[in-house]
Amino acid sequence: MSPRRLLAASVALALGATGCIAMAQGVGPVPRPGGGEGIHAALAAGGGPGRGTVQTALGAVLPAADWFAADVTLLVNGVYQSDNDGLRAKQELTVNWGLWPLLSGIFYMGPVDLRLSLFGIGGGGPEGPGGYMGHASGTLGLRIDEVRALWAGFSAQAVFGCCNGEYDAVSYQVPVGLVFERVALGGGWDLAFALEALWSRETIDGRAADAISLLLHVLTEWVET
Repeated sequence: MSPRRLLAASVALALGATGCIAMAQGVGPVPRPGGGEGIHAALAAGGGPGRGTVQTALGAVLPAADWFAADVTLLVNGVYQSDNDGLRAKQELTVNWGLWPLLSGIFYMGPVDLRLSLFGIGGGGPEGPGGYMGHASGTLGLRIDEVRALWAGFSAQAVFGCCNGEYDAVSYQVPVGLVFERVALGGGWDLAFALEALWSRETIDGRAADAISLLLHVLTEWVET
C-alpha cells in the first residue's frame, strides 16, 4: 500500500470506529531519516501494576526536504486496567480497544529529531462533544550511533461523549525510551528493538489514577534510497 493510500485508509477507519476508546500508550521511536519515502511497522507489549498493553502501528514517511518529513501512522491498541472495574463491568469487557490515526511532522536537525503529532475528530450533538477524540504529542530524539537512539516526550489525549455519552477520559503521559539493538534484514529493511518507560495520569469518568508501564517495541523500517 502506498503512503497516500495508507492516509486515506487511516482516516476511513477512524471515522468508522465506535465504542469506548483506549488511550494510545507511549510514542515509540522516531522514524529514522532517509532519502525517500519509507514505511514502518511496530508491535509493542508490556504493562505495569494493574495494567497490560498490546499495541500495533503501521506508518508511512513522506519526505518534503532533507530536514523535514510528514509521517502518517495508524495505531491500534488494547489496554487492560484493573483500576477501571466499573466501566469494564458495564461493557462486559476486560480490555478496552483504541484506534488512533496520527499525523506527525518530523524535523531532522543533525543527530536530533523533533516529532510533533496531532489527531482530532468529533461531531456535536445533544451530548455535548458527541464523540470527540483528540491527541497531541511531542517527542525529542537523539541518534547516538547507527544502532542506539534515545527519545523522550509528552502527550495529551482526550475522549469525550463515547459509548452514548457514558465515557469521558483524559490522559497525560511522559515516555522515555531507548533503541538498544538493530538488525539489518537486507533490501533496505531494518529490525529494531527498544524499551520505553511510561508514566501516565488518566482521569476516567472523574476518577484519576497514576500508572507506570514498561513497553518493549519491535520495529521494522524500510526507507527508499
